[in-house]
Amino acid sequence: MSTGTARALRSPPFLAAAGILIASSLALGAVVSALRANLVKLPIEGQRPVRAVTGETEHWVQIGADRLEETAVEGVLGTKNYVTRVYARKDTLKAARPVALELHLAYYTGMVDTVPHVPERCLVGGGAQIVGAPTQVPIDLSRLITSPDPDVPAGLGEIERARITTPGSQLSAQRVRLPARYRDLKMRVTEFEFPGENIKMFSGYFFVANGGVCSNAEDVRLLAFDLRSDYAYYMKVQVSSTSATSAEELGSMASDLLTELFPEMMLCVPDWVEVQAGRYPPGNPRAVQGGS
Repeated sequence: MSTGTARALRSPPFLAAAGILIASSLALGAVVSALRANLVKLPIEGQRPVRAVTGETEHWVQIGADRLEETAVEGVLGTKNYVTRVYARKDTLKAARPVALELHLAYYTGMVDTVPHVPERCLVGGGAQIVGAPTQVPIDLSRLITSPDPDVPAGLGEIERARITTPGSQLSAQRVRLPARYRDLKMRVTEFEFPGENIKMFSGYFFVANGGVCSNAEDVRLLAFDLRSDYAYYMKVQVSSTSATSAEELGSMASDLLTELFPEMMLCVPDWVEVQAGRYPPGNPRAVQGGS
């Protein structure tokens, strides 16, 4: 080290700047520690894989087999915990054009930098064209059989339980916790057309993430990557249909199917009340901290 460099390193301006950087670093560490902010998220699995969701409900039935993607497509999708299948409304099966929609569920966990794969990216990449601007469509789950959950720790807000109604299933009558603010759930819907094929399709999606719901891919980070949470997950719920003639009709079809399927889908994500209380998964850091 030259004499000039050594002298510069000992100069008051340099020492002052270095002192500020060190103090800022220590202060940031103290704030992160005080807030118990978790900058690195732990992966967490749901109670079962998404493909375990039933293929038949009271009014809907699966048509054909689940679609399995090629290895390269799975690599782009970023998860092996997914399912893609077509459901048709039973009372329209003999019609010339049955009421049908494709349901795609994909579960992700522990990846802060992951950007959800949504139709605006995937379908356009496959040659589709977007028609008009996306719209927000309500998902009406008011017909769910629900009741308030009295066992929710203070600070988590009002949580409801819903009864699974799958006919003939061992899960029938089981009650599961629903995400917070699920009654305000909306789906982001976009219309697509496929040039040269004379096909139009409406596709919409929303996310269940860390015990909440949102319809915007960017908002997933606000839910799944809250600095106060030890774990991060989100499940993309996507529905698409060439039967729907409008975004609102797709929303109505999705509401009808999800009213019968949504409670069972909640078994494919962690019970966030149990996570926040430190009881799930095994080794949860909050178990040591008393669930606070």
